[in-house]
Amino acid sequence: MEVLGCGKRGCFWIVRLPFLYTVQLPHPYDSYIAHQFRTYLLLVSLALTVACSIASLGVWLFDGLRVKALLLAKPHSC
Repeated sequence: MEVLGCGKRGCFWIVRLPFLYTVQLPHPYDSYIAHQFRTYLLLVSLALTVACSIASLGVWLFDGLRVKALLLAKPHSC
């Protein structure tokens, strides 16, 4: 949600983001640009979350296969 706020420093757009974060944009930016910024930031954060989740799942699966392979390997005789 975008809100136009005015204060001692002048007028600016306040873009509300998830987890109570806000971004303040100077007044020349209109509501459409503020909405585009919020949408872009949300999509980028979702894409990074999915990418990091897939990467961590891959590492977890690879680690599980490596442990299973170590358990099946024959011990070295001295």
